[in-house]
Amino acid sequence: MPRRLLVIGWAFCVLGALALIDFVVGVVRDDAFALGVNLLLLPVGIGLLTARRSARALATFVAGVNAATLIATTAWFFLGEMGEATLSVGGLELAGATAQVLVPALSIVVTALCVLVIWMLYTPPVSDEFRGPGKRIRHSEAETPLTGL
Repeated sequence: MPRRLLVIGWAFCVLGALALIDFVVGVVRDDAFALGVNLLLLPVGIGLLTARRSARALATFVAGVNAATLIATTAWFFLGEMGEATLSVGGLELAGATAQVLVPALSIVVTALCVLVIWMLYTPPVSDEFRGPGKRIRHSEAETPLTGL
């Protein structure tokens, strides 16, 4: 299995586990039942680690939705009231000038990472992993002419 697929699969698993923990804490502490697309990251990560084709499609979908959301957030931030930005990270709340710099910067960085993940999922070493269950198709095998006709 290509190293980049392992990294992407494990990253999806870790981020999905964190989203699941955040969901459970929100339900227990705040009685808030808020489902998010990031809850899909854990099963998608497991699917990527087992090279399931549907997992690659779902990973592309989730990364695309996150990128589109972050682009919209950044656009809203620049077009809206930039002075009222707040950023909550692990219980630490940032506001004012710090948040004005960090919110668009983090959005741009995470959007770039989402685009990079989508691109990496369709590069040749990773695409070869999804061609068949447990085996790769070599170009020489795929191009052999049929004999006996």
